[in-house]
Amino acid sequence: MDNNIKNAEPLKIILFIGSLAAGGAERQISQLARDLDKRHHIVTVSTLYPGGVNWHWLKQNSNVKVQSLYPKKNNSTVLTGLQLLSAPLALRKILKQSRPDILYSLLNITNFFAWFATWGFKPTTMVWGIRASKMELVWKEYLPFKGCSWLSKNVAAIIFNSHSGLQHHENCGYRGKKHVVIVNGIDTNRFKPDESLRAKVRLQWGVGDDETLIGLVGRLNSVKEHPTFLKAAAHLKEEYSNLRFICIGSGSAVYTDQLKKMATDLGLDGTLIWTGEFQDMAMAQNGLDIAVSASSSEGFSNTIGEAMACGVPCVVTDVGDSAKIVGDCGVVVAAGDYMALANGLKSLLSKESNKKVALKKAVRSRIKKLYSIDKLVSDTESLLYSLTSD
Repeated sequence: MDNNIKNAEPLKIILFIGSLAAGGAERQISQLARDLDKRHHIVTVSTLYPGGVNWHWLKQNSNVKVQSLYPKKNNSTVLTGLQLLSAPLALRKILKQSRPDILYSLLNITNFFAWFATWGFKPTTMVWGIRASKMELVWKEYLPFKGCSWLSKNVAAIIFNSHSGLQHHENCGYRGKKHVVIVNGIDTNRFKPDESLRAKVRLQWGVGDDETLIGLVGRLNSVKEHPTFLKAAAHLKEEYSNLRFICIGSGSAVYTDQLKKMATDLGLDGTLIWTGEFQDMAMAQNGLDIAVSASSSEGFSNTIGEAMACGVPCVVTDVGDSAKIVGDCGVVVAAGDYMALANGLKSLLSKESNKKVALKKAVRSRIKKLYSIDKLVSDTESLLYSLTSD
């Protein structure tokens, strides 16, 4: 830690995100909050509504204050809409009460709310966090995305978690006063090879020691390209008798049913496992032999980094910063090409045993060296101090 920072007064920081449900951004904000608190900053995490796996994780693993703007989400669409419209006022009330040095919001809709909440409120410096790269947006997502591009010139700093995300947003008109890339940090104390977790979860899933388990971790959403994964799995199933496949994550009932029907039509019943939402991601990653990211768009994929930290090699599509993350320790293929994905998996499956062992060590070593949680926290802390001293 820089000596100037070490001797500086602690910062008062509010981290603002829509929810602390399961998800990469939510996990990152929780880990960041925990470790900023360990460095003696006064940290609060604010959400729209209470609850979620990362809400409970923060409560159990830190002294961070966790609060929500509203006690619960209304079942009524109209009432929920009114809550969202009044969210900037509710957040501004919190700012007036606590007068933080920094309001650091993440994701488009909450960045939009944060801008209005801090408008003219001089004691607090606003920072935006942007986690996505190029994505196709529906109108409900496009409106806050475009709105934020118009408002961005008044933002003290925008933190991108990927170089591809920074480039895309600058191309779309984002003009913060300062743009910085701070890549995600992987908690390698939490995500690490663990044979006991591996045995436990594979028993739970019904996967034998002699079977090779290939998994895709991610919400069931079109951007994650589960159909490409399923087609590659069906192709490999014809050639290898000891393979199992798994999709870890949840999504809408309609899309989930579509994917499951596709899997059945491809003849994957009995070979493919669907877990739904899974609480312990370190356990889930340890259960895999190979991890896949088949996405058509990514910024910085947490699931790739977490798999590698657990010693699991990855086959990833060449989107966002995925190729940068795996480097020469993984396989990179074109997005949307199931045969390229299948061939990428074959290249790992065909490795000799001693090379597979060496690769497991190499992938973890790469994450520890380049993408540690400590680096994420230090880089964020340095930026926030620089903004308060400007």
